[in-house]
Amino acid sequence: MNLLLSTAYLPPVEYMAAFFAGEVIIEQHENFIKQTYRNRAIVPSAEKILTLSIPVNRNNVHNCPVEQVEIDYSQSWQREHWRTLETIYNASPFFLYYKDYLYPFYHQNNIRFLFDFNNQLLKVLLQLFRMKCNYTFTEQYEPEPDNKVDLRNVIHPKKIHQPAYPFFRLDEYQQVFADRTDFVPNMSCVDLLFNEGPMANAYLQNLSKKIFPY
Repeated sequence: MNLLLSTAYLPPVEYMAAFFAGEVIIEQHENFIKQTYRNRAIVPSAEKILTLSIPVNRNNVHNCPVEQVEIDYSQSWQREHWRTLETIYNASPFFLYYKDYLYPFYHQNNIRFLFDFNNQLLKVLLQLFRMKCNYTFTEQYEPEPDNKVDLRNVIHPKKIHQPAYPFFRLDEYQQVFADRTDFVPNMSCVDLLFNEGPMANAYLQNLSKKIFPY
């Protein structure tokens, strides 16, 4: 089975579970779509869900292929994102163990394009999750792809609160603020990683069997 995914920044748990469901193909020829996981991630805090967005240069996002969208480093988003991750996850069991692998992405500005940034970060995440998964990229844009499960706009931050969202009921795992809030599903995969550590791999494998019954 082939699964077609968009590029994603610190993608949600269900996105990572797709890598256990079949051969993943990442879209690189679609036009950039705002307010999606392509340049944003969501993490839970004690009070609310926080959105971490990578700003992009506005002058090149209109009808621009996603692989050509440039990151805007004039804003201090890296410092803000890293500070948020530290604040939320310092108390998690595995943040100190994994943080050095992610640190460079928030203290260097040598990756020009969003697509390249996401791809390099995804490779590190797959290693940290101990996932020996390969993926490829699309060769051209297909509005209605053949022989592929099209998840490009199914896995979407604005759909997670809709009853019809197919990945809404995820298995619970221990979260940092479990003593103050109910379990919050569909968060960035780093929420699972920092809380479950080596057990995150088994969680994703089991989850994949439940949410991708194709």
